[in-house]
Amino acid sequence: MEKILLNSKEDLKLAISFFGNKYKSEITEEIANSKYPCILIGKYAEDIEFGSGYSFTTITKDDFNKKSGVSYF
Repeated sequence: MEKILLNSKEDLKLAISFFGNKYKSEITEEIANSKYPCILIGKYAEDIEFGSGYSFTTITKDDFNKKSGVSYF
């Protein structure tokens, strides 16, 4: 699992460069729903059925203001 702090669109370009242009659309889509600053988390998995690759999620400051517990979205 890789975590990257994003403070601006310039940091977003660095994240895309790190993970590769292959994942540009997935990263851009994930960040589109977030505010800066945020943390981009990339999780790599090798799957026999679907192939290997990254999945992404973000964490923002607003997430810390929510009720404690497990979140499935």
